[in-house]
Amino acid sequence: MAPFEASTWKLFVQRNSYAEAPIQKDVSFDNGKARIRADTTAPEGPGVMAYGNMCTKQRVFTPDLKGTNLFEFTLEDYSHSGPFLNKYIMRGDSSDFEDPVKGSFVTGFGLAISSFQGMVGDEPVSRRIAPEDTVERVVQIHYDWFSKAGIFFYLGRNIIAGDTKKIPLLDRELNDRIIEKEIPKNYTFPEMIPNITLPGHQVTQAQRFDPAGDNCGWGHRYGLLLTDDGNTLSWLMDGKMMDTVDINGFFSSSPGCVTEGAFATVVGGGSYEQNTWTLTDLHIE
Repeated sequence: MAPFEASTWKLFVQRNSYAEAPIQKDVSFDNGKARIRADTTAPEGPGVMAYGNMCTKQRVFTPDLKGTNLFEFTLEDYSHSGPFLNKYIMRGDSSDFEDPVKGSFVTGFGLAISSFQGMVGDEPVSRRIAPEDTVERVVQIHYDWFSKAGIFFYLGRNIIAGDTKKIPLLDRELNDRIIEKEIPKNYTFPEMIPNITLPGHQVTQAQRFDPAGDNCGWGHRYGLLLTDDGNTLSWLMDGKMMDTVDINGFFSSSPGCVTEGAFATVVGGGSYEQNTWTLTDLHIE
């Protein structure tokens, strides 16, 4: 596929913030690079964030996800200006108090391969829709960076029918106890994987803490990989395979959802007044 360019990518509408803050966003392209901008004029408050996002205009992966499908690029930079506005997100939702373990939510970023244009939490797979009624499918890798705890990476998929009977909800108290132990870089949380993470309605199948050891999400290359006709999911960082999980039957459990292939999506979330993510070196196959 060609480099990032306006002919194949577009901005798409996503929820603005936990606080429904006013937002301005755009995506621009120059010499093969994409810049996603998200600004907000909201006053400081619980959960105020600015989301910037883009997706492919057409399905760019193989019909029925046959064979191997790879979505990879370099997140060259994340820059921000203006005041920090997010006061606060506590255990995944808006709060008037800072999370005592993780601290403030600074920024997040993710990439997805999906049967629709979006990620976990967007309307077709949001928590407002029961798993039994969810027909769309999405897999993704994303990171969340916190002021106290550092950076965490999550590989997962949206929740579907039957998941709640066999996969436990995230044990947040256990999660906090693990983090408070000053876990080493690249820790994989074997005590609590897999789990269902609310409010995002995600089944997290792999998790890592600061795999690069630099407590930074930008300046790295990310890849999301589907093999075995969409039944095996992996993610890569700087060309190195990080985690591989079995998702056998996930896409095929919704017949027809990827008959014509799947979309690629990128989303960034920032807690500052002005936020910009710069992407380069796109590779889709």
